[in-house]
Amino acid sequence: MNDLELKKKRFKELIEELINDGDLESAEKYLNEYEKSITGDADVYSMKGIIRFIEGKYDEAERYFKKGLLLEYNNVDLLYNLAKLKMHLNDGGTALKYLVRALFYSSEDELKREIRDLISTLKGDNEMEIPKKIVFFVKPGLDNFINDIIMGLTDEYETRKVIVNNLKQIDEGMEWADICWFEWCDELVIYGSKHLLAEKKKVICRLHSYEAFTDYPAKVNWANVDKVIFVAKHIYDIVAKRFSGIKEKGKSIVINNGIDLNKFTFKNRCKGFDVAYVGYINYKKGPMLLLQLIKALVDIDKRYKLHIAGVFQDERYKLYYKQMIEEMGIKDNVIFYGWVDDIDKWLEDKNYIVSTSVLEGHPYSVMEAMAKGIKPVIHCFVGAKDIFENRYLWTTINTAVEMVLSNEYNSLEYRRFIEGNYSLEIQIKKIRELLNSLGNMIEINSITSKQTTQVKSVWDKIWSHYKSEGPVKIANEPGGMVLRSEFIDLLNNFFVLKSAKILEVGCGGGQFSLEFCLRNAFYEGIDLSKDAIDLARKLSSFYSLKNCNFKLGDGFDLSYPNGQFDIVFNMDVIEHFTDDDIIKMLKEMARAGKYVVIGVPYSGSKIYSVAKKFSQKTGTWEYGYERDFHTLGHLFEKAGLKLLYEDVIGYQSECQYLKRINLGAYEVALGENIARLFLSDNEKIGSWLISIGTLSEQYSEIFNKARQLKGRVEFSKGVKVREGKNPSVSIIIPFYNGSEYVAGLVENLSQIEYDNFEVVFVNDGSEENTEEILKKEMSAIKNINTTFIRFDDNRGQFFSRLEGIKHSSGEYVFFHDMDDIIYRKGFKKLINDMGNFSNSDSIHIPVSCALMDENGYNGQIWYHSILPSAADYLVEEVLSLCGKVSIINTLFKKEMLIQYYEELSTLLGGIIKKEKIKVGEDTVVFDFLAMRGAIYRILPVYYTLRGYRFSRQSFSRNLHYRLNGIPLTIAFNINYLLGEKLIDNHFENTVKEKVLSTYGSEMGNIFLTNYERYREMLKNIII
Repeated sequence: MNDLELKKKRFKELIEELINDGDLESAEKYLNEYEKSITGDADVYSMKGIIRFIEGKYDEAERYFKKGLLLEYNNVDLLYNLAKLKMHLNDGGTALKYLVRALFYSSEDELKREIRDLISTLKGDNEMEIPKKIVFFVKPGLDNFINDIIMGLTDEYETRKVIVNNLKQIDEGMEWADICWFEWCDELVIYGSKHLLAEKKKVICRLHSYEAFTDYPAKVNWANVDKVIFVAKHIYDIVAKRFSGIKEKGKSIVINNGIDLNKFTFKNRCKGFDVAYVGYINYKKGPMLLLQLIKALVDIDKRYKLHIAGVFQDERYKLYYKQMIEEMGIKDNVIFYGWVDDIDKWLEDKNYIVSTSVLEGHPYSVMEAMAKGIKPVIHCFVGAKDIFENRYLWTTINTAVEMVLSNEYNSLEYRRFIEGNYSLEIQIKKIRELLNSLGNMIEINSITSKQTTQVKSVWDKIWSHYKSEGPVKIANEPGGMVLRSEFIDLLNNFFVLKSAKILEVGCGGGQFSLEFCLRNAFYEGIDLSKDAIDLARKLSSFYSLKNCNFKLGDGFDLSYPNGQFDIVFNMDVIEHFTDDDIIKMLKEMARAGKYVVIGVPYSGSKIYSVAKKFSQKTGTWEYGYERDFHTLGHLFEKAGLKLLYEDVIGYQSECQYLKRINLGAYEVALGENIARLFLSDNEKIGSWLISIGTLSEQYSEIFNKARQLKGRVEFSKGVKVREGKNPSVSIIIPFYNGSEYVAGLVENLSQIEYDNFEVVFVNDGSEENTEEILKKEMSAIKNINTTFIRFDDNRGQFFSRLEGIKHSSGEYVFFHDMDDIIYRKGFKKLINDMGNFSNSDSIHIPVSCALMDENGYNGQIWYHSILPSAADYLVEEVLSLCGKVSIINTLFKKEMLIQYYEELSTLLGGIIKKEKIKVGEDTVVFDFLAMRGAIYRILPVYYTLRGYRFSRQSFSRNLHYRLNGIPLTIAFNINYLLGEKLIDNHFENTVKEKVLSTYGSEMGNIFLTNYERYREMLKNIII
């Protein structure tokens, strides 16, 4: 407890002691002092209420208790005190309701026993029922009109006022309540009406006057709003003409504002010279008329004064008033008071209340003054005749002056006009009737079916949009690709996916099937949406996936035997449901599978949180009701699952959210996230929380044992632990000069988190002393075996890498360039993934480049596409005139690689050496592996990246080398594709046209001359 809390506690104890001693005057004095320094403390209202209770002022006591509940709806002392007050007033039924609520929120055993005894006493004569809950949503500073309503309903309903600063408060409030009241037709009801819970809850929106002239009503989903309360009939007429969705029969009702007559002291008054104006000074209030009126009165009698309780909302009117008051000579007749809290006291010596508005909803200030017996002088604003009698209205300044000068003044009439038409009692009665009409329709049971329907509706729209997209575009959306890769990597840490039976609950377009089926898992996906299932089947067919099945299904009722699957998972599903339904789905998923894996938005991602709020505010959030979580532990526990592991992923998808706000911010944020990824140890980077759990103690033990042994759970023959292995890796690094990169390279190698690798350096005829520097720096690093090979002349990367393979001893080969950066956790991740494949799979897992410039990572990634076969990549390379698949910074089985590399060297080595090819030599290696069938499928990964130093001086950007090297790769591919009859001569002509359009006439002709020359050289080579 900090010093302030301790001080507050001691102060309250002193006040309680004074109350118990009967020194109510001192207690009241200290309470008032306390309130000056500490505002918004519900306990103050509790103690003030007790004082009034002791004094026998029961109405005031009740009002204080209920004011406190506005601040803290679950304050046990306030609820208990209200119960005791109601018991004292022989209202046992209402007392019982407060006691039930107090019991629910109490945490003190002794108090609970006392409350239970009181409930037992009261239950004999009163019917026991749990009050329905109403939540009132309002923005800061706009709750003036709602407090009396809340306090008027607190006896019958459990009420809660939420001052909304964060839309998550609406999520929480709607889940808590049976009835959701939005005090204004603004951004809050726009969000709430589109909320997943809106179908189950009863939603009420109160519409005043200002909203009628905004576009807010057009953005509300009126189908989910059960009742719209208009404060005046003319406001309804205006809105109904502008927005058709509000006209539905029985939806709208007019309930005028009500005045709490107990707050305003009535007395008989008479004519005088003091004219009051209460309210803001803005264009709606007709401020120029106000000055004209007081000027006209002062011209008749200088004793007239205009008293203004309010503030300017527009600097222009402030300047205008200053000038015109001076010009009119009424400086001594206009008095400004600013904002006044105690209007009853301020109005006490006033004779008239004036309104000069051009339009009002249902003006409180005028009615409050009339309740005191003050004569109204009301401009005939739009709708005024529906609210007030004609004798209170004026249309010209002359008419207004006549009303003020008239001898007709009847305070009792003004008071009775409010009592009979616009009292708070009348307003509350009408609201109660409205709530009672909703009462029979309120369901307090599960909302699964409705919720599921709305989730399905949201996603049907999304999948319907994707129907026009081809499978390649759907599969290769960057955000989805990267996130899927990270998800697979997380699973790879704990499970061998090969042979695992996987069920995805809410599979959408089936993109995850690519990741699992290509890793030899048995995959099944279900979804509520037929459009989604159709898309998924189309994608599966296009990519010729094996062991893949899709069907319509419901995550709340899985049609599978217990434990049929090894892993049951979903991503981006359960966050669209309430706790009860999440728990239900978790139980069902855990019943059908040994392990459950869930992915949901992560509350710790500030980028996600800000972008979501922005999108919701601008009406561009397409995903409906969506929650986010710091942990799923509490929900797993309630569902009976053991939480085994949680982590955060989504370094790229998190940044995608920024595109909703500012496209330029995306790359900046992604650059930062990639830098954090390369540098950090266990920092949570991303916008997705992934949680793994199980129902079974047995599977929990296996999972934990696998982690202890640094192994993984495998499912090929039962469920068992596969011991972790770190096969040897040879990093092959050719270099030509580049001494400036040595320090960074050595530091990077020293950080690699893998304990079984060697480094083979190939000196490609360097002219600098780079090799000596490397040897010296590497000697300082223990446990890294190094080999140095030297060429006397510069032969190029192609031959340097081949020589490195020959001198390597690792089971796997890893090509690296000395100016790039290896992701230090990448080896283990790649090794884990390689365990899902066999040699016959002919799978290549390329690693993409994360570009760096002089300022670090710049947020650009060169993405690899997922295409049906390797031949498709060869075609893409030809059409784009550049390589499409990297062989750098990934793993190859040495046994396979050296066989084909030497064969390729025999075929093309002479050309590469003679022509001094410096660009595209790695592309030629990939192409040859694809042509020979050593690579058939390409499965890009993004759980590791290649830090690539992007430079205009790079060979890859040097035009001379491009015009020499790229024509060889194009000629090599076209030679093969024509031979396999995968393309025809027309395709070759198309490529030549592309060369000329890309490089221009002069450079293009050099390119084509080299191309034709290479075609002639290669024509006799048969792959």
